[in-house]
Amino acid sequence: MAPAPIDLLVARIDAPFGLVMLGLTGLLVALFFIATLRNQIGALLENRRLLKEVQRVQSLADAAEASRVAALQQLIEAEFRRLNERLDALRPAAASMAPQAQNFSTT
Repeated sequence: MAPAPIDLLVARIDAPFGLVMLGLTGLLVALFFIATLRNQIGALLENRRLLKEVQRVQSLADAAEASRVAALQQLIEAEFRRLNERLDALRPAAASMAPQAQNFSTT
């Protein structure tokens, strides 16, 4: 390869043009690799941050769901308690009406 004069603004060198182009290509590839690596690292860090946020929100949702289930369970227990009290109150009246109902059905 024949050396070609290259002007670097502060100095002038003579180097093979193909070698200079190969060096510039290698530099561009290295810069591209560094930019891609930086982008991937940024994406991984963002993914990790979002995963932590999702886990935090999921734990809050699980806690809210557990409290709703507990409140619903208490409500159902209270309703069954009231129904049992009403049935217990109606049981003597139903027992006293049973002979009358039996007489009515045989007639």
